[in-house]
Amino acid sequence: MGGYVLLQLAAKSAIGTLLVLAILSLSFAQVRTSSNYQIQSDSINIGGGLSSSTNFVQESTVGEIATGPSDSSTYQLRAGYQQMQEVFLSMTTPADVVMNPSLGGLTGGTSNGSTSVVVTTDSPSGYRLSIESENNPSMQSPEGGVIDDYGGADWYSTAWEYRVELQIPPEVIDETLTDFPIYINLADLPAGAVGRMNNDCGDIRVTDSSNAEVPREVVSCNTGAETGEVHFKASALSSSATTSFYIYYDNDEAIDYTVDEQFGAQNVWTNDFVGVWHFNEDPNSTDGVILDSTANANHGSTTGSMVLADLVSGQVGQGLDFDGTDDAIGLPTTVDVNEAITLCTWSFNRTFSTGNDQEIIIRTDTANTNSDFLLEFSGSSIDGGTRRGLEFRSAANGTIELSYPAGGSEITTNEWNHICVSYTNDAGGDLFVNSVSRASIDGTGDNLGLASNESPSVGGRTDSAQDALDGIMDEFRIASTSRSDAWISAEYINQATSTDFYTVGSEETVDSSGAMPTFTFDFVSTDAVFGFSPFGDDVIAYFQHDGADCNNGGSTIATDRCWDGLSIGAKPIAESTSPNLPSGATTTIYFRVGLGGSVGLAPGVYTATSTLTAVSL
Repeated sequence: MGGYVLLQLAAKSAIGTLLVLAILSLSFAQVRTSSNYQIQSDSINIGGGLSSSTNFVQESTVGEIATGPSDSSTYQLRAGYQQMQEVFLSMTTPADVVMNPSLGGLTGGTSNGSTSVVVTTDSPSGYRLSIESENNPSMQSPEGGVIDDYGGADWYSTAWEYRVELQIPPEVIDETLTDFPIYINLADLPAGAVGRMNNDCGDIRVTDSSNAEVPREVVSCNTGAETGEVHFKASALSSSATTSFYIYYDNDEAIDYTVDEQFGAQNVWTNDFVGVWHFNEDPNSTDGVILDSTANANHGSTTGSMVLADLVSGQVGQGLDFDGTDDAIGLPTTVDVNEAITLCTWSFNRTFSTGNDQEIIIRTDTANTNSDFLLEFSGSSIDGGTRRGLEFRSAANGTIELSYPAGGSEITTNEWNHICVSYTNDAGGDLFVNSVSRASIDGTGDNLGLASNESPSVGGRTDSAQDALDGIMDEFRIASTSRSDAWISAEYINQATSTDFYTVGSEETVDSSGAMPTFTFDFVSTDAVFGFSPFGDDVIAYFQHDGADCNNGGSTIATDRCWDGLSIGAKPIAESTSPNLPSGATTTIYFRVGLGGSVGLAPGVYTATSTLTAVSL
């Protein structure tokens, strides 16, 4: 990569003063009145008339200008008022910062800048100074390049108060997996952890062991019951060593990502997923929309007689209850698979009956003359006997490619089963039940096709009230690739009993973990990071390292400072508890960009815009 990265910082400022006054029986007072005159006061009456006659009424008042007491040898009269004090608060406008030097794309290095702000107030309670970024990440270029916010060596951001570690042992990973979606059952976290999260759990952030953030989706959250369903994308899972991730939470200012943001829900499902349906929505058939979490927007719609009561407890969060009569979900024709397919879902079947197929998914026309694929519980004998089981056909009116049982035990009712098909044209595939391959084919069957151009149906048929599933389905996924045995095994273990797949560590806090931003600005050759560090007499002990305060007053580590990343939520950086007239208090804010020589950052002008806000206390 050639060229230079030019770095700029634009600053804004704001002053806010909050004063709340509660007054009962508010009215304007007349000091003296008669039939000939009225003397109106500029005060507020709170107490009623003190004395009166036929000629005047004298009211009690607040807010009169002080005149001092009157006294003699026999009496002393003091003013009976209460004066409200006006608060003075000013802040100098910080200068924009051009960071130097510009950084060479091939050589990397660090670029620095700083600005100072003076806050002056006569507020008896002092002031608070906060900084907030307008973007996430803070520093971006018009061409779309971004520089990550610095999170220190061991902590994502000090705006998040807590984290827990998730460890995935190599014993549950049969081969290295990339871009694998991991399910987190929030009930597995330490007691009290979910209760600390925002009501929608939108403050959850997930990082890998290097503190690089990864996409996540919050499907459901109940902070009172401390339950919920979250999925995140693991860039890599090792089959030879433990893989660690961190869940950060407890930031009142954080909001959930939109679904299409870099770390939003859609980017969890980028590894050849055609559709992912969590079955977590109200299926009321008058307006029921079953959302697809991928960017493909293959949202489904319910048919039959489905109502809210059909949203029930599932295997992974919630699922949908199909009545075995006419319930089904119609998917759009954009659910396309041509060369390969992986279908996976959880199914809880109540009954099987002779002659009645129960569709998991089917893509065909009414006459079954133009068909693509189906996966169903068969209503006829699988192996010439009386047992019922599964069938997969790569052409719905074609040959049965995979069937189960085939000399083994049949599918049992009234328990959850994880059912997957992984199939490729001309190479065949496998039918899995609870991660075990129950049937396989070497590629002599029909190819997948899109001859019908019809909408797939899940849990029954939307074109007729037949082949309806009698049971519950949950977590339905379609991919346009043939997943490996190791992938399907890991998915099953993760969703069957989540704590068999990962272990959850104890809560760590931002104040006690000893994992705060380090004194030095650490980055590696593949990093591009941007951080800030405040310094001044009023800087609060917001940054710590190994239990010691950084940047606070005459710290001996002022020249090295503790660094942190900006965030959209306001971060307090300086605070006093008393007036500071006339000199005010100065806070200097240092900024630094670290660019590794191997990062591959696009050249251009990168700008971070932040707001500094001073508020009287």
